[in-house]
Amino acid sequence: MPKKSPKVKTVSSLNRIAAKSEENFISTAQDVLSQSNAERTTDFFFNMNIPRSVTSETTLEDLEGFVVKPSEIHSFGEEQKIAIAIQKFMDRQVRKLKWHAKNPGMETSSNVLMIMRCTIITTTMRIQRLVYLLDSKENLTPRDWSIAREIINRAFMSFRSHLTIFATNWFDAISQTLQPEEISELLGSFYEFIDAEIRVLDEMRSAIETRRMDLTVIPDGYNPVKPPVYFGGDVLSGGPWNQYWTAIEDHAHRFREAAF
Repeated sequence: MPKKSPKVKTVSSLNRIAAKSEENFISTAQDVLSQSNAERTTDFFFNMNIPRSVTSETTLEDLEGFVVKPSEIHSFGEEQKIAIAIQKFMDRQVRKLKWHAKNPGMETSSNVLMIMRCTIITTTMRIQRLVYLLDSKENLTPRDWSIAREIINRAFMSFRSHLTIFATNWFDAISQTLQPEEISELLGSFYEFIDAEIRVLDEMRSAIETRRMDLTVIPDGYNPVKPPVYFGGDVLSGGPWNQYWTAIEDHAHRFREAAF
């Protein structure tokens, strides 16, 4: 009698497992990213909520990130859908951070730190996917480059939104709720995670810009061109990037100095 194929878990069941803890989130999402098609990956992140911190976890342990491989990257159109789904997940985290900023307390602070840890590893993952996507083709259509820029801007801007709420709104609120020694015990060296991610963002932005100069966009009926930066709000532009970089550096510095 032939063996039955193992039952494939539904996306809903995977979301429930992933929401139990940071460890579950990483392991489950990693399996989805590595083994699933683009549609299943999109569904997973579109419906994913933040993992809940549990008593046995410590939010000050070393961060474990996702492993991203070039072979796991899909087409530009499919990666756009995945990126939109990841943004939905990130937007839910923003709403949670805003709630915690209005309802600060020691008992809920671990959830805030868990949100920021997930923000860091997810941001790194989504930008790394974009780097590999740009490496997948030498000649792009205008649509390809438009999708790439959309992913770039959303990923970088989303991190800034999280950091702004965490390092200003929430930290100001918790500082009025807890004693300095309680804050010190709660946060430990958490600023190191923030600082490390900012360095990663700078390195990846440089890698994207270097790759942009090697690519070619071929518009229908026109001569090939280098992928252009169209809008003033694009983080690939010098001025907006400087503003972006100054903002996140200022937030990180303020958090580091005030908390430690």
